[in-house]
Amino acid sequence: MGIQREVQRIKERREEIERIAEHACTHLRDSSVCALMKDHLEHWNWRLHCSYVVSELCKPTLAKRERHNQEVIGNLHRVCIDALIDTVDAFLKLQNLTFFARTSWAAVHRSLGSALLLGILGEPTRNERVRLMIGQLIAVMSNLEYADASEIPAPVTRAVEALQQLNNNEREEGFQGDSPHAQMQRILWGMDLRMPTEGPDDF
Repeated sequence: MGIQREVQRIKERREEIERIAEHACTHLRDSSVCALMKDHLEHWNWRLHCSYVVSELCKPTLAKRERHNQEVIGNLHRVCIDALIDTVDAFLKLQNLTFFARTSWAAVHRSLGSALLLGILGEPTRNERVRLMIGQLIAVMSNLEYADASEIPAPVTRAVEALQQLNNNEREEGFQGDSPHAQMQRILWGMDLRMPTEGPDDF
């Protein structure tokens, strides 16, 4: 798909999301009008998943380097990064309200994946808010209430270890030919962050 067509597709999908949001209940769009616990839970759950969908739409542009489309690509990079930040923030807000957020694989996977991408892109070194937010996520995911540490899902353990390195700017360069998304997938699904490898992702 050409870059112009891809940008147009992203624009159209974002507009669809915005139209859906316009017809959503007020408390889903504005946390200040949440009156009940149910409202708060629905608001941050909605925010988490909407932000993640936007980040997924824009994620392919993270690997784009077309010189003649630098402004357009740069704007989409910013939209993607902001959506990744909002995804992590929404998860942290949600888990403050209910422990069940930490038992939802969809919520955990989306927040960890978003945090890993932010780390891989170097956002913690440029944005103190992101660094602190990822630190909070590391703390939350390091204190999951399992009877045995061996019960913690392996992707969570790998992601937390990688996030600690990324957030402290200790990451050694690896997978240099990979896109940020491919690096994130390798971390989650069992590939050593510091050991480049060949072949398809291991799912």
